[in-house]
Amino acid sequence: FFRFDRSVLGSKALRDFLGFGITYFATNLTFLIMWRIGEIMIRITTKDNTEVAFFSIAVAIVMTFNALFGQMVVMLLPTLATFRTLKDEARTEQWLGVSLQYLTILAFYLQFGFFAFGRQLIEVTIGADFGPVFPVLALLLVTLIPMAVFRIAITVSVLDRQLRRNLFFGLAAPAGYCAAA
Repeated sequence: FFRFDRSVLGSKALRDFLGFGITYFATNLTFLIMWRIGEIMIRITTKDNTEVAFFSIAVAIVMTFNALFGQMVVMLLPTLATFRTLKDEARTEQWLGVSLQYLTILAFYLQFGFFAFGRQLIEVTIGADFGPVFPVLALLLVTLIPMAVFRIAITVSVLDRQLRRNLFFGLAAPAGYCAAA
């Protein structure tokens, strides 16, 4: 009923795709570790579960915007790949530049909007008892600006099939986050 050609398992193309997928997974895993290590560190240093909960809520909100940034950039991959196939490097660079500009502008608007209305928004959406989320979220939202740059850089490395560069950017982001912390 289902025929499977086992010769595919030994092919170089399969190994290349698996290597690419594993490296891309490792990059995303480093981002996940970067965002989740803070909860462990807060628990170790403060021994207070409420502080961990407030941090976790703030991280969940920022990770939502980070995922939005990632999806916005991934949507460009077919267009960028088409430009690369057509050897139209000027349009590729133009689209990458415009994407970075818009993501950076969006990150700034999110920050400024949050600073203006964040406390009220938190009280209305999740309750006044969660007011301590505001300062943590204000600090974490600053990371959206470099995340825009990292997302564009990772997209370029995916486009160029540069596995080491992809992994480098995946490791550079947590290193910068830890240095900032």
